[in-house]
Amino acid sequence: MSALAGVRVLDLTRFLAGPFCTAILADLGAEVIKVEAPRGGDEGRYGYPTADGVPVAFLALNRNKKGITLDLRQPEGRALVRRLLPHVDVLAENFAGGTLARWGLAPGALVREHPRLIVASMSGFGQTGPWAERPSYDIVAQAAGGFMSLTGFPESPPTRGGGSLGDYLQGLFGVIGVLAALSARSPPAAGRWSTSRRRTRSSRSSTAGRPFTPRRGSSRRGSGTATSPPPPTTAFAPATAGW
Repeated sequence: MSALAGVRVLDLTRFLAGPFCTAILADLGAEVIKVEAPRGGDEGRYGYPTADGVPVAFLALNRNKKGITLDLRQPEGRALVRRLLPHVDVLAENFAGGTLARWGLAPGALVREHPRLIVASMSGFGQTGPWAERPSYDIVAQAAGGFMSLTGFPESPPTRGGGSLGDYLQGLFGVIGVLAALSARSPPAAGRWSTSRRRTRSSRSSTAGRPFTPRRGSSRRGSGTATSPPPPTTAFAPATAGW
């Protein structure tokens, strides 16, 4: 697909939400330049089965991308990022809130310096507020967003939803933010800073159960494979084997 042909993305993201976001942008035709640390690389390179020596998770999340290495913790690496910015349309990152600012790459300042630049920030708890600087992985987002209270069975503790739903939801919302910013960027519009909080994305995905909390005065409990309200939907055991 070539819908984003001519769009260039500098991808500073790491496993999992960010690379999923930029992989979709690459699927849509964008040129994505994946940046990895020179020592160790992306977390997706570890702990997964391999295909031709490369972990399948890394292959899936970084398909159709070009790769370079930069050490963003060093002044030289950050200087190289600045040299690349005039040549890209989108800068994607999923560090904890405030990390780029501490490195002298505050997104707000970058879009002022480069009026057509779009910065897509995907953090656990946003860029402001008391939790902004906290790191976050999928299970943290599912817990903080209320998703785990809807998953599992009534007698079980809060249960993580199958698959990294918090990460994938945030990646999808990151794509939506980038596409919206690209659409709004037509001259003479200014650059955009699109932010996405993993906790909010997980919270939105559990919206159906949230009204029960203030109205009933108690939290929702997991309902197994069933849904509420009716009609009844769950996994039923037939007379024969199976479900």
